[in-house]
This record gives sequence, C-alpha cells and structure tokens, in this order.
Amino acid sequence: MHELVWLSETEEETQRCGRLFAQNCQSNAIILFSGMLGVGKTVFIRGLARGFGVKNEVSSPSFNLMNAYEGARYKFFHIDAFRERSLTWDSLNLDDIVTEPFCCAIEWAEHFSRFPEDVEKFYVTIELVDDQRMITIKSENKNFLCALSTEG
Repeated sequence: MHELVWLSETEEETQRCGRLFAQNCQSNAIILFSGMLGVGKTVFIRGLARGFGVKNEVSSPSFNLMNAYEGARYKFFHIDAFRERSLTWDSLNLDDIVTEPFCCAIEWAEHFSRFPEDVEKFYVTIELVDDQRMITIKSENKNFLCALSTEG
C-alpha cells in the first residue's frame, strides 16, 4: 500500500484537495473515509463532487444513508455510515443501485465491510494536527498517488 499526505489549513484547501483527487480518479472507484466527527470528511467530499462535475449542493446523507448525484464524468454516490455499525455492499444492494461508470465515497468506512473486488479502493484518513487537517491517502495505485503529489 502506498501513501500520500496533504496538509490543509482551511476548508477551501480541503475542498481543493477533493477536487484534485477527483480530477485524477478513474471510474468505478470506492473512496473510504475515516476520521473524527467534524474533521472535514464531508468538506473533502464536496470538493470531490465538484471535481466530478456535480452541480447540486452536496450535503452529508447522515439521516438517509446515501445521496446520488449526476456528475459530468460519473455518477457520484455519497454514503454516510455514521449511524450504522455493520454495513456491507451487498446488504444495501449497491450492485443494483450503483451503475457504471461511478465513484462512491463512504464516510465512516470502519462501519462498512465487504466491497466488490473489481473496483479500485482508496483509503482517506483526515486528522486534526495542531491547527491543520492532515489528509492521508492510501492506495495500491502508486501512479495515482504520484500524479496527486505533483499537483498538490
């Protein structure tokens, strides 16, 4: 697993990181987010949505579990598993809902398990360190992280 770390001091910088991520992301990807409540996961995801060309307002689907958006490049799915403790791709019948090409962002990924094998997975952890957000991205795709590191 390869790793890239970005530091962000503002909400705008965190959204910019999300946009950069989306601009380099290929279709059929699952992005798994971890981090404390209020650390900036949804802010990053708003940037992702903009990078995929989503025009609608993006908000956390804490109460309805999932929001789906039409992007210019892909369908974008945003799942928030905060209120759940044991979700799987199959238990939500996501194979029937998520159509290709797509990107799926999952907040509170530690509450989610068993993902499709044939999609690329990225792991994003956001932590507060001093007055900055430390955004750690892990992936098997070294080329993707290298592309991000030259733009970030």
